[in-house]
Amino acid sequence: MTINDIAELAGVSISTVSKIINGKDNGIKTETRERVLKIVKDYRYKPYDFIKKKYEFKNFFIRTLFVRY
Repeated sequence: MTINDIAELAGVSISTVSKIINGKDNGIKTETRERVLKIVKDYRYKPYDFIKKKYEFKNFFIRTLFVRY
């Protein structure tokens, strides 16, 4: 899950989600903040998690190649 996905589910902009996650949400309504944080909690959002998952397989594959030769 990315910030784009959270923004789409919450019906807000990507910058709004980013501000809420980073604690720079002074001018954002409480309802919006709660809605976004609920989605973040429900989907167990972790920043950069999608990148880690994308490259885990490649690292495993490369390590396996080096071990075999």
